[in-house]
Amino acid sequence: LSTYFASCGKDVCTDVSALTGGFTESLAPGAGTFNVEVANGQTIEVFYYLPPDAHIDKASVEVMFVMHGIKRNASDYFNEAMASGDVQRLGVFLLVPSFSSKVFPKRAGYNFGNLFTEDASDWLEEGNKGAPPLKPLEASAFMAVETVFSKAMELSGCGASGYTLFGHSAGAQFAHRFGLFYGAWAATQDPVHVPFRAKQIVCANAGWWTMPTWADGPFSKEKVHCFPYGLEGLELPMSRSDGTGFADGSTMALAELAKNFVQLPIVVMLGEDDVDPYKPSKKFWHQAPGADEWGMNRLERGSNFFAAGKQIASYLGVELGWKKEVIPNVGHHGGLMTAVAIRHLFGDGQLS
Repeated sequence: LSTYFASCGKDVCTDVSALTGGFTESLAPGAGTFNVEVANGQTIEVFYYLPPDAHIDKASVEVMFVMHGIKRNASDYFNEAMASGDVQRLGVFLLVPSFSSKVFPKRAGYNFGNLFTEDASDWLEEGNKGAPPLKPLEASAFMAVETVFSKAMELSGCGASGYTLFGHSAGAQFAHRFGLFYGAWAATQDPVHVPFRAKQIVCANAGWWTMPTWADGPFSKEKVHCFPYGLEGLELPMSRSDGTGFADGSTMALAELAKNFVQLPIVVMLGEDDVDPYKPSKKFWHQAPGADEWGMNRLERGSNFFAAGKQIASYLGVELGWKKEVIPNVGHHGGLMTAVAIRHLFGDGQLS
């Protein structure tokens, strides 16, 4: 495998001797990195591939984010996305941001998008009611995605109106909660200050999901769990009457949140062979009543997540924006799932 970046065994790869873009004020075609300052005052590194000008229409180039997994190994995910040559052949502008554990610590900082002051699953297990307190939206990893997109367009001279967000494993946990909290809540309340430019959100092989279930919805009692396993306990502020931000006091109805969520362009992508919960490691498998209720492996849990969304759309009388794709002969493998996603989304549509 010819790699574009050496695996440094760190959160952020620092071997940049072979990069073509570097840390400059513009992005050169080819592979490189650039830094983006996010609203919490920290800097994140982004690995990118920008197709040559002759191969793309800069005004409408396809932009794809790839979100790394729990190991925070962005360089590995970049290398695997580039390995097949499909990114180059199809002219995809690839962005792989490094959400390092230093800047976005622990599961709260990445899997939950740095939106809460505590890890939501630990918070619940400690006997607390409701969700942990919210941080300012500007400090979230969710808003950082939009910041990276804006910076990439600025530095490359491209004018794409939106992007595809792909996440595998922990990256899929990030991706579907990005849809839930950023797309279905924040962007609907303050669209002026909270742009949501995701054209599609692809969630591949998540270990577990925040299910769009609530007590007054179309679910049996045993299927309804408190956040982070369901929506119960969430109190998300509504916008001010003049549309200038979020107000204290009133909160979004959970049915409205679920309604917005199931209409988003989400692709639930599952490996047909992702049925061993202890791969790649037992320590990464999350077990809790609210997660186990929906399956005992990733294929089951992902299938039931999609089924719940379909049930909600029917119950609320809206069109389901979600799709489900099962990839044959693939297990819990980020590189293979990424390669299939690139060909499926931007190439011939085949799932192989």
